[in-house]
Amino acid sequence: MRLFMGAVLSALLGLFFSQSAAAQVADNPDSSPCLDEKLVKAGTVEGEISVVGFLVGVRWGSGTLTLNDGRAFQFRMKGMKTLEVAVAKMQYSGTVYNLDRVEDFAGTYIGLGSGFALVKGLGAASFGNGKCVIVNAKTKAGGVHLTSPLGPGAVQIEFVN
Repeated sequence: MRLFMGAVLSALLGLFFSQSAAAQVADNPDSSPCLDEKLVKAGTVEGEISVVGFLVGVRWGSGTLTLNDGRAFQFRMKGMKTLEVAVAKMQYSGTVYNLDRVEDFAGTYIGLGSGFALVKGLGAASFGNGKCVIVNAKTKAGGVHLTSPLGPGAVQIEFVN
């Protein structure tokens, strides 16, 4: 239980600081280097996420980034999303855009997503990081999962060695 509460606190603090940074960019849109970026497909992602929460959902999972040239990289993620009620496992697949260097994929992503599942359901999410990398994904959930598109979320991605 202590480990779970520590994870929740870490996720909340991470979201607070991420949202603060996002608010600064929103207040001064000229400071964002990504505003004029075209979406250039760099590869795909797929994997599985587990989600548990009531109003604040905590999530963790793993996946594979496959670049257009066929190279594949394993990664894991952890994070949280507000306005979410869930006890679910989700499969996801999506497209990665604007990834010039593989190492730019790792980092903190902020974004929005929505979905509904009562036993089985579908959802969608769009996340971006500070290096202008964008991930658009679709999810298939099993379990109980209800999330609002109005609730922001943050996910930390790191490569598995």
